[in-house]
Amino acid sequence: MDKKQKQLKKGERTRKMILMRAGTLFAQKGYHAVSIDEIIDGLGIAKGTMYQYFDGKLGLLKDLLKFCRTEIDSVFESISVEHNDCRSVIREAYFKLNRLYFNTFDMINLNMSSGNIITDESHKQIAFYLMDHFVNLLSPFKEEFRIRQDEMPFVVFLQGEHIRGYLRYNFGQSGAEDKDIHESIDFALDILQNGIFSNKKK
Repeated sequence: MDKKQKQLKKGERTRKMILMRAGTLFAQKGYHAVSIDEIIDGLGIAKGTMYQYFDGKLGLLKDLLKFCRTEIDSVFESISVEHNDCRSVIREAYFKLNRLYFNTFDMINLNMSSGNIITDESHKQIAFYLMDHFVNLLSPFKEEFRIRQDEMPFVVFLQGEHIRGYLRYNFGQSGAEDKDIHESIDFALDILQNGIFSNKKK
């Protein structure tokens, strides 16, 4: 690897490091409560370095939301519905979302904390972005649920958030063991597939 490639690699790592810290702070405290100084504190970089990668705090937020959507895209693109049953597909989606740099819970907090700062359509709410992905992913299995098709992504999405909230409450920020995640997902899927959230008759 030549010197230029090494510099590019180092730049990518630095940029990602800033994104990670900013995302954590924005999700925890809210966008308005976090300063640039707080973001770079502890990273061992100068404020000028941050401005080499991002156009101020708002630019950082925009890039962070783009990063979150890219992460979500990568999860859903990696899931194949061919030769898989509905439960396996949903389980895989939940599990992979829980393993992102920002889990879905943090992504949504991040988006909500930005308030109405970003109003253009390119920064669609993370929650709706996720639900659109679930609609596309689960459309081949719509007959397996005793809920209307337009209800399905919302219910599935809420179940995913319930799972992540439960895991965070019981296991802390570090997350749970894989087996605990799978057990929680299966419990939620039992509820979902048995139609408890629907008024539709069996």
